[in-house]
Amino acid sequence: MQKRIYVKCTLFMCGILVLAASVCQADAVSPLASLKADVTTSTARSAFLQRLHKEIIEENLAQPLNEKDEERWESAFWGAELCLYKNATTLDAVRSALNSQSERSDSFTRAALEAACTLYPSELRREVERVAKQTKNPKNFAMAVNYVLRLQPRRAKEFLDLSRRKFPQGEHDPLLTQLRINLEKPFSELLKQRPPLEDLLKWRLPGNTPVIFSFQRHNRDYHGLAVIRKADGSFVRQNDGNILAIPQLARSMSNCPGYLTNGNTPQGVFSILGVQASDSSFIGPSPVLHTVLPNEETVAHYFHDQTRASEKWSRELYRDILPPSWRDYVPVYEAYAAGEIGRSEILVHGTTIDPEFYKGLPYYPNSPSMGCMCALELWSSDDGHCLHSDQLALVNAYTSLQGQNGFVVVVELDDQSRPVDIYDVLTSILNAERSR
Repeated sequence: MQKRIYVKCTLFMCGILVLAASVCQADAVSPLASLKADVTTSTARSAFLQRLHKEIIEENLAQPLNEKDEERWESAFWGAELCLYKNATTLDAVRSALNSQSERSDSFTRAALEAACTLYPSELRREVERVAKQTKNPKNFAMAVNYVLRLQPRRAKEFLDLSRRKFPQGEHDPLLTQLRINLEKPFSELLKQRPPLEDLLKWRLPGNTPVIFSFQRHNRDYHGLAVIRKADGSFVRQNDGNILAIPQLARSMSNCPGYLTNGNTPQGVFSILGVQASDSSFIGPSPVLHTVLPNEETVAHYFHDQTRASEKWSRELYRDILPPSWRDYVPVYEAYAAGEIGRSEILVHGTTIDPEFYKGLPYYPNSPSMGCMCALELWSSDDGHCLHSDQLALVNAYTSLQGQNGFVVVVELDDQSRPVDIYDVLTSILNAERSR
């Protein structure tokens, strides 16, 4: 999450933009009664929202837009994205930032594009398209192209040609390569090639460790579902014998593709390096699963195997950990591309963010993140004690198995506009268990 932080917003930014800035080893199992977050009381939330609106958004956007005050505006954009604060001031500010992109730094333009994607996903097409045509920055180009394509998907060929003209050496850039893959074939076409889910669910990953499967929709406005496979190939069950299935939102605030910084959780295989605690007040006190992408850590760390210390990352090495039937399925390589491009700190965590920011949206009362896998948590507005934690249920079930190392596999099932239900995957799970 490469991000400059304006000092006036340190408290806010440390909680939201640097979600994993500081983590430490956590106890394997935590009781619900032990979780308390003072920032979730009604008094604390009211005070924070007032400061967010007045100081972080309105006062920063009242400053003139120049090189000196770019960071003030960036902070305002992030604050507005967090609480979906939209009015004439924020709209005019994002539009002004996009229209002046030739005079602005690349990082500022990226912040403006993320604000456009989050707050105004349809209102600023002309301004964003102008950025796509003018920018020389591959990441900003990709963000702008994806914005326009959501509104006008038939223009994919036009933007593919534009990318080749603007960046003739783009085949050597993993970000542009991933963009071009998406432009060449829409998800609806790729989905038709998806191999049997059962093959993925019964495949043993290196080390024969536990695996969390996170099933998602292509439309990340709807929450997915996480299940846990034990080392012996069976799936964790509840006391009544039914499969334990934990709702999980893998949507970022910007809703950008997973290979882009602060985009949605990418599809593919993540490594779990252990259970940790975060000092982010926006993640809260619930234990966090520390997950890493391919390329984010060494091969030895990713595979929990120090005998592989001399190995270097390659697409072929990642390919080999997939079941044979999945090795040519392009979408599952998004995690590899994201790590190669430089994404990091995509964790499995809970949240103390006020869900009322998102009331009326399909993912309510879940909270979007910076691209992590986020589970629902509800807190007492009186004293801050945790009332419900899907994150705790997931972590405690996972840590009840031997060891804390393992993998997370994120896979999109389809493009339906509804949350993932256990019945979407139950037959495949049961078939995978029977074949072990």
